[in-house]
Amino acid sequence: MFIIYITYITNNTYRPMCVIFYMNINGQLILAKNRDLPYNPHIDIVHEIINGTEVVYMRDKNNGWIEGINEDGTCMVNSSLLENFQYYPENNIEKNKIYSTLVKKHGNKQELFYEILNESDNKYILEGHTLIAHDNHMYHLENSSLNKHVLHFLSPKDKYRVFSNHGIHLPNEGVTNGIGGVSSFLRRELTKMEVSDFLKNKHKKTIKYNDNKLYHALSCLLNKSYANLENKFHPYRKKSNVNSTTGQLLLNATKKEFIYLADNKCIKNVKYINKLQPHYQAKIRVIIKETKKNMKPIKKINKTYLQKIHERFNYVDKSITNKNRSNNHIKNKNRTMKKTRKNNK
Repeated sequence: MFIIYITYITNNTYRPMCVIFYMNINGQLILAKNRDLPYNPHIDIVHEIINGTEVVYMRDKNNGWIEGINEDGTCMVNSSLLENFQYYPENNIEKNKIYSTLVKKHGNKQELFYEILNESDNKYILEGHTLIAHDNHMYHLENSSLNKHVLHFLSPKDKYRVFSNHGIHLPNEGVTNGIGGVSSFLRRELTKMEVSDFLKNKHKKTIKYNDNKLYHALSCLLNKSYANLENKFHPYRKKSNVNSTTGQLLLNATKKEFIYLADNKCIKNVKYINKLQPHYQAKIRVIIKETKKNMKPIKKINKTYLQKIHERFNYVDKSITNKNRSNNHIKNKNRTMKKTRKNNK
């Protein structure tokens, strides 16, 4: 039986718009991601043992994308820096950099990063921002499509880091202008603000990981609405005909837990594929639930600040321009009517 997954991506390309972050809370290293796509993906969560290593990974059956965790606590999430993302219908899992990294034992970090950065085939380079947890340490890899990369060790003092779709150490990479530049910048800044506020809140720091309250809190942190900001600039975007947030991924490297939250409007069914032997005691805990956009606006963004961001990225907000035109038209019409009345008198 052959199943063809159809998307409406023009010429097999689209602009990815995801946001990722790492957080160190209560001694736990947690990676998180809002995954935005222009289509409704078919998602498999695969739990298996490869080369003697237990792994759990999310696989998008439409484009072959993979992210996940292994039994050693090595886990990875990524946000692209490509303006036009090419997806590969052949879905060659063996050449997927995240998959090949997760399913192999790495004696040290040098072996790990050689696996990630070894340039076997340009189209399978792991470009973009990648947050990597390995051996209870955190790393940030920023890489171009030409494998020009910057690798940073994140100190335990770095309680969090957030990335979206524009370069930080490679400033010319990613979306750097226009609506895309505004979107990437705002989604990163808003997420930074939410994560920072979350960590400063001592009450939430006492949440225990094993009652799932922490994961629920992190999911809510990523799905907030902003009263005077267009949906396309939110870190979690409601269902639209452009890019929508299709799900959230949380990976707890310390506790070895994989949490996938599917948006209830974008993903109808997540398939969990358990390939473990019947009596095998799993080392990785898997949680699969639904989530949705919080539609209650809770915050407002300063208008002057927004205007400066628009100017910085050469973005003209057509909705504001059209509103101003409409207001000017009404004002001119009223002036004309007043003049007419005065002349008639």
